[in-house]
Amino acid sequence: MIKNGDALLSIYANDPDAFKGMDPERVAALQRTQLENNKEIGANISRNAINWCVVASASPAWAAKILRSAGRRNLYAGPEVFYNGRVHPRQSGEAPWTH
Repeated sequence: MIKNGDALLSIYANDPDAFKGMDPERVAALQRTQLENNKEIGANISRNAINWCVVASASPAWAAKILRSAGRRNLYAGPEVFYNGRVHPRQSGEAPWTH
């Protein structure tokens, strides 16, 4: 697909405890295998040889862990997502994407 000029879209929402309780050696083997299998794609991304985009979102598991650990009862993450994603206006009133 990449060789045909197709773009890569990654949609990502993780669970911070997805590998909790698993053997660390098996998790490491999984990660090594993923890196090896995606080596060509990663190289093309690194040198901007392909069009690519990553869309990240807070999964319910992520929100429950992160926002509750911050003392939040309501798991709505709106303001935090916009602040951490640098979508909010700066103190100067400039949008972050004007730089």
